Amino acid sequence: MSFNLEVVDNYRSEYESNEKEMFGKYMQIIAEFCGQAQSSINVKNLEYFKYVVIRGLETITHVYRMLLLYTRNVELSFYNCKKAVYYYLEFIGQIGDEGHEFLKLTSTDAALFVYKKTVFSINHNHRKEYDEKDNSDQLITTDNLFMLTDIFLTCFRYIIENNINDSKSQLGSCLKSIVDYSTTLVEYPEQSKEYNYKLKCLLKISDTLIPLAFVKQELFTIIARKLGRQDIDLNKISKAIISCKEEYSDLTDRKYTNKIFDMCKLNA
Repeated sequence: MSFNLEVVDNYRSEYESNEKEMFGKYMQIIAEFCGQAQSSINVKNLEYFKYVVIRGLETITHVYRMLLLYTRNVELSFYNCKKAVYYYLEFIGQIGDEGHEFLKLTSTDAALFVYKKTVFSINHNHRKEYDEKDNSDQLITTDNLFMLTDIFLTCFRYIIENNINDSKSQLGSCLKSIVDYSTTLVEYPEQSKEYNYKLKCLLKISDTLIPLAFVKQELFTIIARKLGRQDIDLNKISKAIISCKEEYSDLTDRKYTNKIFDMCKLNA
């Protein structure tokens, strides 16, 4: 099979995999990026290193999403996104331990270089003809995948920023620390629309907890697993979390989760 993004025969009208399988491929790419980044990014200053890594993760995530959105071909997207990993790391690997502003500019240049090699190679005619009807199954699958990557990346970004303190090798530990949570995200038996609602709840929980610095894999995993057994009201989540923030340090993760869920019951 050719993996050329300019060949229109490689494009599909529908996804051949579900969002959970596509997220699994995404996690493989993230693992490869993290494994290579430790040796390829020649930056001694850990703050600079973290910045470049996070920018790389954001770039790779955007590439994977866009390729899947337009091609609907998982293997084609996976192959070209793996190439994107090496494009980014090769570009960044050419710089030394320069100042932060220089690294900002360089990481921006690296991201643009990656986009030119991947996203900008999407067949122009297909991109012009692209159309996705509202409420279609394809739209829901796309939305689910985007939310899965959002939920993962939001949490992983925070972990990197706050847990790489001694050496670049801690990047691997950061990824391992979120594996259980990432696995839980794809264990829900619900399909499409029902799964979409649960992911919206998880994203709302994540977006509310992280600014409060309530970020532990154990807590997030307990929340994700409980959500698999109990539906909650999306509109009550933020208020419940904020109102209980003073009690967080006095409760176990499980008791804190139960309290939040009790306050977010449907029709309560």
